[in-house]
Amino acid sequence: MIMSADWAMFWITLVYVVATIFICKANIKSAKAAKEQTDEMKRQFALLNRPIIEYEFLYEKRSFYGVRFINHGTETANHVKISIDDSFIEGLNEQGFKDLLKKQIGRECIIGVGQHYDLFFGTNKLRDNRKLCALSGTVTYSGKDATYSEQVYIDFPQYMTIFTVHSEHEDLIDKIKKQTEELRRIRLQLESKNILEKDDTDA
Repeated sequence: MIMSADWAMFWITLVYVVATIFICKANIKSAKAAKEQTDEMKRQFALLNRPIIEYEFLYEKRSFYGVRFINHGTETANHVKISIDDSFIEGLNEQGFKDLLKKQIGRECIIGVGQHYDLFFGTNKLRDNRKLCALSGTVTYSGKDATYSEQVYIDFPQYMTIFTVHSEHEDLIDKIKKQTEELRRIRLQLESKNILEKDDTDA
């Protein structure tokens, strides 16, 4: 049985339509995958090319305690606001640092790439503060295209060993003080002995 020209054209058209449908589906799937890949690349680019502020516990010159906020990102951090919870501020035992942290509320600063901002909250008197609680709060800042907010939390009981450890320099000073005191005691003994001997000679 010979197929008529109309039927031949019908089957050719049908095959063409089915093939076109499969090609369209493949193209849609490919375009979707390409879009997802592009979106992921944009997301990774945004994550890498932005300000990234991290914080660390600070013990400056073995005299001052604080927190250092460092910009480890690739863009300047603008409109940086550091907010410390009232419970921590009220627990401090030095009024000057309480006032300093209260004045910090609402203030803004800029932290450049690789730069830092230090916020101090006590001297070595902090070692005797039994009311001291964990430091908690937030730091918010802006990049070119977005605003970011990070939680700040430092549990000070973990740092109590730092509070009590002496440096080699401090140990040396203590030894010198002890030697000085011993020399003073010896000098007083010698002076006392010389006075007695002089009194005996005069007699």
